[in-house]
Parts: sequence; structure tokens; C-alpha cells
Amino acid sequence: MSSGTEEVRQADSDSSNADAPPSSELIERDRELAKLAELVDAAIRAEGGMALIEGQAGVGKTRLLQEARRLAESSGVPVLSARCGQL
Repeated sequence: MSSGTEEVRQADSDSSNADAPPSSELIERDRELAKLAELVDAAIRAEGGMALIEGQAGVGKTRLLQEARRLAESSGVPVLSARCGQL
């Protein structure tokens, strides 16, 4: 995996509750989930990395982040989160 910023762009249905467990599998997000899994593995190895999740309202950013959280937590990686309002 390359170092530096990793961009992950996706589109899926969005959710307003980031802490809620996912209700169903993500569809057609294999590439994004694979990249997030690589970043979780890099965190386990104490390597730097970052994912940028961006998109218009309602395209599934929160849902993708829920899955990233699940991947990290299931690997024993501590997860911190925060939310902000619209700038």
C-alpha cells in the first residue's frame, strides 16, 4: 500500500445515525471496502494512512464509515469518532 492520503469515494444510501449497526450489506462497494481494510491492516502495523470519504448528501458516506468502523473494531483496532455540522 502506498503511503500518504488514500481517497475513497463511494455512493450508497446514507444514514443519519453513525453509531447504529449496519442494517444490510453494502452493495457494489468492494473496491472501497478493500481499501478501507488495507488501511485497517496498516493501522495494526502502526503505519500511517488516511481515507477521505466525500460525496453529496445522501450518497452513503455514513454507511460506508459504519462498515469501516466494523472492520476496525473486529480487528481489535480502537475507533474514535466525531461529527460536525455543515460548514
